[in-house]
Amino acid sequence: MKNVFISQRMKNISNDEIELNRKLLMELAKREIPDDLHFIESFDPKAEDEYNAAQTQIEKDRARIRALGRAIQTFADVDVVVFEYDGVWDDSFGCRVEKMLVDKYKIESIIAEHYNV
Repeated sequence: MKNVFISQRMKNISNDEIELNRKLLMELAKREIPDDLHFIESFDPKAEDEYNAAQTQIEKDRARIRALGRAIQTFADVDVVVFEYDGVWDDSFGCRVEKMLVDKYKIESIIAEHYNV
């Protein structure tokens, strides 16, 4: 069984869009990886609610840092990371940090090609 992390942008898109993109990326992973898969829960709608409720930029930044920190913690158990396609993942700070971890620690990864699922 392989543990799969979905790396996706979350800034400036709705929770519904995040969930839809996540489902598409999960389908891609199922098609590309011949093993049994366990998807690590990387989307927490409460984190977006915390960000949206923040009154100041510093509170918004702290909410993003907390969410990214929680995501990074899961990398200790990750076998494969699936990224949104080029131009999306590399435009998101959190995804770029996750890509740095993938490269540094040689974690298997897949970059989606515009969700040709």
